[in-house]
Amino acid sequence: MSTARDPFTTEAEMGPHLRPHVRTLAGTPVLWFAEVPAVNGIPDMSLVRFDAVETRRRNRHGLTMPDDLSIVRTALLLSERPAGLGVDELARSTRLSQRLLKRRVLPTLSEHGWVTSNDGVWRMTRRYSDPAALLVTIELKLRDWRKALTQALHASVGADAAWVVLDSRSTSATDQVRHFQVRGVGLALLDRQNLEIVHPARPANCDPARRAVLAERLLRMKDAGVRVGPERHVFGRILT
Repeated sequence: MSTARDPFTTEAEMGPHLRPHVRTLAGTPVLWFAEVPAVNGIPDMSLVRFDAVETRRRNRHGLTMPDDLSIVRTALLLSERPAGLGVDELARSTRLSQRLLKRRVLPTLSEHGWVTSNDGVWRMTRRYSDPAALLVTIELKLRDWRKALTQALHASVGADAAWVVLDSRSTSATDQVRHFQVRGVGLALLDRQNLEIVHPARPANCDPARRAVLAERLLRMKDAGVRVGPERHVFGRILT
């Protein structure tokens, strides 16, 4: 029979023991998802609190947003410019080519009911908002805190905060807590019963478009009743 101090044998084994503690990491009630690809890598776990007002609005109008970075970035920009923009202005502001905007991005947004065009000016028919009120990513590792920190930093580009959770036996990481403090990544230690916060995560300076892409993927999974993403090489057989 396992005890609280028995080491984890795999990172996948840590997931079920972390789930009861996710509110501690997020600071609020959240839903957990595993292995959902973000723009920058695949976080081991993502915690999300969806914006109830936004999700109701989408359901009311039958709105869905493709989880494509160029499409989401364009929607965010146009939502900030109610007067609309021409393709040339959109290309300069988004750094997307006019060809990509004309052939794929704007037609896709139009098909999904988000934009209309009049005299070459594209406007949002309804303002686009990220469906997540809070989005936190977590990297799980048995002991390799350096690799976990690097992965967490990549994930923080598209999240409000990023955490590394290590097996509680990884005491060497607590000696290197300054690396987490400088980078704003949270550090916690997990055993089979408890979660110990070593250093809290700071709010990340994330890219709104990358954050929104992950939020869209999480929302799609929630609507489908799925908690584990398609990348199943670590978690798939355990977190289902």
